[in-house]
Amino acid sequence: MFIAVNMYGDASVLLVIAVFGTALMGVFGAVALAFRVRARDLRHLGTATTEVGTLAAIRPVLERLAYIASLLPQRGHREWARQKLQQANLIQQWSPELLQTMKLLASISMFFISMVLCKLWGMGTPIGMILVVSFISYFIPDFIVYSRAGERQDNMRKALPFVIDLLAVSAEAGLAFQQAIRNVVTNAVKAGGEGGERELIREFELTLSSLQMGRTMAEALGDTANRISLEEFNVFANAILQAERLGTPVSETLKSQSDELRVKIQAKVETKANQAPVKILFPLILFIFPVTAWVIIGPVLLRVLYGG
Repeated sequence: MFIAVNMYGDASVLLVIAVFGTALMGVFGAVALAFRVRARDLRHLGTATTEVGTLAAIRPVLERLAYIASLLPQRGHREWARQKLQQANLIQQWSPELLQTMKLLASISMFFISMVLCKLWGMGTPIGMILVVSFISYFIPDFIVYSRAGERQDNMRKALPFVIDLLAVSAEAGLAFQQAIRNVVTNAVKAGGEGGERELIREFELTLSSLQMGRTMAEALGDTANRISLEEFNVFANAILQAERLGTPVSETLKSQSDELRVKIQAKVETKANQAPVKILFPLILFIFPVTAWVIIGPVLLRVLYGG
């Protein structure tokens, strides 16, 4: 304490203590309010089927805070969050209400942290900048979930032709489509796998579970397509259902789908490659060109201005 007084003065120390004290009181009040929520009020939030590390320890508090967050009028965000959590394969650990809770906690925490850092760095209390930082922090959890969902979808898109090839090999051996899925899933689980292939195998495992529960192939594939929200998988599912409806050999349909998907993926890669020069133009104009121009013209301007 004496060192802090010598470095920043009594007023700074009192401000730091006041800010941290206010933050602790706010956290204590939120946690106390959360524990007053009755367990029956949490039923609509659901329960996680898997627990991960620290999340398992703090889940009771988070669920009660999530109940408080669920009272906020953000229906549109909840639907978006549910879709993205499902695409990111995080729906078993998180819910839209828990994500909303983390957004509120991130925003409040960054507000107080920014106040303390600005004071310690001698910047005073720029409330405008602090509010901007707090506002940006509010959307960081959404950005993380969105990035995770996009990365998972890209990985599955790249691995889908390979998995379809495995299904085609099983179908050529005389297996029905459902048996081909079971064969691929069983062998893939034993062999392991990585990236998008592993994610697709998990989705096909859920498809098999749906079939074993008595759902039709159309319903099971439709549920899988809704979970991953991948256009290429929708085309694949529709082609399989049409082949079964018309009596077309499934192996031929799988081969054609694999070839078409590879062509589409290659076309998308080429499109992104063609867009790269346009996308890199803005960073060049904003950052590279000004610095290069100053390095070239700067010495000349200095000589003209100061007669060096």
